Amino acid sequence: MNSILPEPYKVSYVVKNIENAKKQWQMAGFSEWTEFDYEGKKEDITIGEPFVAHFAQARINNGLVFELIQPVSGNSIWKQQLDEKGEGYHLISFSTPNNWKETVEKLKTNGAKIKVEANFDGLMWCYINIDGINRIEVTEEKVD
Repeated sequence: MNSILPEPYKVSYVVKNIENAKKQWQMAGFSEWTEFDYEGKKEDITIGEPFVAHFAQARINNGLVFELIQPVSGNSIWKQQLDEKGEGYHLISFSTPNNWKETVEKLKTNGAKIKVEANFDGLMWCYINIDGINRIEVTEEKVD
């Protein structure tokens, strides 16, 4: 069986407070974090609403990225998760830098529903729900 998606490269958690979450995750050995803010502006968002979020990413030994997401403003998918379910697992991410659009179209043909789609620094990404599967992200981001 041929998979539409490559190996995952990132797992994301939504949190209320990144500083507190980073301290908690230190127990698992996550100590070196890369942090950044991301403002999803109206002109960059194809599906969804404008938002601001704070991110912290740590690389696990095998190269997998572990990401914490703290919504800052806007009615983002992350804020909705906090409001409805609280902190916790958000998604698993797959990088498709050479065939993002084709991959997303195949997933849609198979019944996937796009929840958010936007451009981040020239790279497209989207969050997808598939019946029976929690949320996944498909991105053009190149993975090292």
